[in-house]
Amino acid sequence: DTTFADSEATYISLTMYGVNVNIYKPDEPESASLANAEFQPDVTGGSTIVVWSRRLPAREREQFFAYARAHGWALMRGGRVGPLTTANLLLRIKRANDSYYGGYTPVAGGRTGVPCYFDGAPQGALWSEIENAADPMAYVASFQNLGNAAPQGVHCASVAQVRTARA
Repeated sequence: DTTFADSEATYISLTMYGVNVNIYKPDEPESASLANAEFQPDVTGGSTIVVWSRRLPAREREQFFAYARAHGWALMRGGRVGPLTTANLLLRIKRANDSYYGGYTPVAGGRTGVPCYFDGAPQGALWSEIENAADPMAYVASFQNLGNAAPQGVHCASVAQVRTARA
């Protein structure tokens, strides 16, 4: 029942994980997930997604949210590191078509896909086996495997840095 007819995949989502319980509230900055049309593609076909810190003071939040919305950026609330988990993002691209160069599945004569999702790692491989592999990045949905379809990031230590990082 998706509301976004994506020609490259049947479903695309980005979710923040961590020690906190998160919510999904479409088009709200408190949401810890984005899906489909919430990515708001720009003229390049890409999308700017801003993950804001839970420690951002309320006054700065409102100013920052207004600035982000004025630029057409999608907003997500950041996660929090805990004793057993990191604050991490999980990107899902479900059922990408064969012409989408960033899909996870390998296509003969086309893309390599992401090995740990398919045939590159033994079933039930321990994380330590992947982590200690000669090239652990070969097992990650990264730029190495997905090219420009992989999320690219810039870390800004303050709201003021967002304006300069944008360039």
